[in-house]
Order: sequence, then C-alpha cells, then structure tokens
Amino acid sequence: MKKNILFVFFVLISLNIYSKEYIEGNEYIKIKNVNNIPKILEFFSFYCIHCYEFECFYKIPQEIKKNLPSSIKIERYHVDFFGPLGKELTKAWAVAIALKIEDKMIPIFFEGIIKTKTIKNKNDIINAFVKVNVSNKKYNYIVNSFLVKSIIKKQQNAAKHLNLQSVPSFFVNGKYKICNDVFFTEELTNYGKDYSELVKFLINKI
Repeated sequence: MKKNILFVFFVLISLNIYSKEYIEGNEYIKIKNVNNIPKILEFFSFYCIHCYEFECFYKIPQEIKKNLPSSIKIERYHVDFFGPLGKELTKAWAVAIALKIEDKMIPIFFEGIIKTKTIKNKNDIINAFVKVNVSNKKYNYIVNSFLVKSIIKKQQNAAKHLNLQSVPSFFVNGKYKICNDVFFTEELTNYGKDYSELVKFLINKI
C-alpha cells in the first residue's frame, strides 16, 4: 500500500516538474473583457508573411484544432487594413465562411498573394473561387448578400472592440491575447504544439 502511494506521489511530482508554466505578461496578456466573441479568435491577413508562416509552416491553427475538443471551434477573421486588396479579400473571406469552404480557400489565397503574387485584382479573387467550383455568378450573388455583409460587420466590430493593432493575433475567451513574440524568439522544436498547449491552458483558465 505504501509503495503504491509513493509511486503515485512521484508520478505527480514528475508531471508537475515537466508541465509548462505560463506567465501573464510573458506568453499572454490579460485584456479588457470583450463579450459576444468566439472562445478562440484569430485575426489574420493574406498579405501577412507571419500569418502565412503560422498557416503553412508552423501549422498553428491545425495544431490548435487537434488539441481541443471538437465542440470548441476556432473562428478566423480577415482584416481589411492590410494590403491593396485588403477590403476585397475580407469580402472574399466572408464568402468563404458563408459557403463553409474556408479550408479550401486559405491555401489558394496565401499562394496567390504571398508566394506566386498572381492575385492582383478583384477579378483574380473571383477567379480563385472558380478553382473550388464557385462560379463568378454565384460569387457575385453571395458577396452582395445580407449574410456576407453581416459576417464582414461582425469581423470589423470584433477588431474594433479588441483594439486590434496587428496580425496574426489570437484571443481566447475574450480576455486573453497570446504574445506571439515569445514563440518567435524561444528555441522551440514544435511551434504549433506549444502554441496549441497555451491556447488549451487559456481556454480552461478562469
């Protein structure tokens, strides 16, 4: 009996030693609480090279999804203050949300904006949707719909209320913002996993 108790004790001690400690002001900051926003919210831009790295190299959004219960979703909002096509891309992203094809459009837009630089105007944006079988006619109809306009407004309001200054930015529970600089300066072997562990910690933080 005593041996069993000692075994459990040392297991708990070892888990505590190797668990990651997160410090407010270092890995995250507490902000003024904002209600009525998603539990996990990412702001990004297809023009942002760091957003591109988060998505394509570190695969942070994918890691966060894998590390959380399926009941908790990440919502991703596109900002319209970055790049010459920022406003048009925000509309396009709202269309992708309305059609539930975000995962299909993300690589196409990042490829066309960051890598190949082949998306240069509004027509190029519309033609990007043709690659996933959304016709020009369907796109033009949906982009002017009440649903898309309301999605755009929701994104803009959230950015305003959270006093958004830069991208990529992750907010959790409407009161915590992750400090990205820590993840770009520390010697980490798996950015995505470490980032997702912090998100999981903040989700459960009171």
